[in-house]
Amino acid sequence: MKCGVCRRGCSRWCSVRSVLRRGSNPCEHTGKCLNTKGSFQCECQRGYAGARCQLDINECMSNPCLNEATCLDLMGDLHCICMAGFSGKHCEQNIDDCPGHECENGLCVDGVNTYTCQCKPEYTGQLCKDDVDECQLTPNACQNGGTCHNTHGSYQCVCVNGWAGFDCSDNIDDCASAACHTGSTCHDRVASFYCQCPVGRTGLLCQLDDACISNPCQKGSNCDTNPVNGNYVCTCPPGYVGNLCDRDVDECALGSNPCEHAGKCLNTKGSFQCECQRGFAGARCQFDITWT
Repeated sequence: MKCGVCRRGCSRWCSVRSVLRRGSNPCEHTGKCLNTKGSFQCECQRGYAGARCQLDINECMSNPCLNEATCLDLMGDLHCICMAGFSGKHCEQNIDDCPGHECENGLCVDGVNTYTCQCKPEYTGQLCKDDVDECQLTPNACQNGGTCHNTHGSYQCVCVNGWAGFDCSDNIDDCASAACHTGSTCHDRVASFYCQCPVGRTGLLCQLDDACISNPCQKGSNCDTNPVNGNYVCTCPPGYVGNLCDRDVDECALGSNPCEHAGKCLNTKGSFQCECQRGFAGARCQFDITWT
């Protein structure tokens, strides 16, 4: 120490070269001592404070541990005790639970300390192991009378005649293999087809000449062509018979007299007339007109 004449206001002054002994550290917990004019300062390690770094800072005060972890204050440090499913110094990392997952037919979705299986549409269950019965889930999976058969991961439709496709929604074009005669028009139906014949042709495939084209049946009758052999068939009106409906029926000769009260039956073309006795009238002489 060196003393001398004091400046104004001082009785004496001294200058101190050093207040510390070499080799000793006044800073605790390995704090770094910094010499200053007339004193010293301590540069503390992380987690300590105070003039001599003698105070342990409670690192847990700032809640550094995440995801509901428990914070343990240590000397100059802290330790986070993580909840199940988290890791990292501050429990900030969600542990991926999907490695080694058991989802068989689905996608693993990581959760907190667990995982879930996002199943494909054809499967269900916690681990996507169970096959979905599409036939029960979708009663109308097979259309147009098709029968649904469940398979592993899918289903199969057995279609009735005339229908095809995965769900039996496609009407098979039966005209593609039809043998309608040249000039006719094929109309597709369900499991069948219909040949629309041009004038002069008939038959299921329009393969026959239309025998009715020449009008063989007598006027007033109906002509139909047999679709098997092509022959004509005449349907006669009342009062006519024969292959061509050209023979008149004698109604007066058929069984009993159609005229009542002894009326006389007169045959006519396609019908008959009654010639009534005196005192009777009507188409069949059925009315008694005698005055009493």
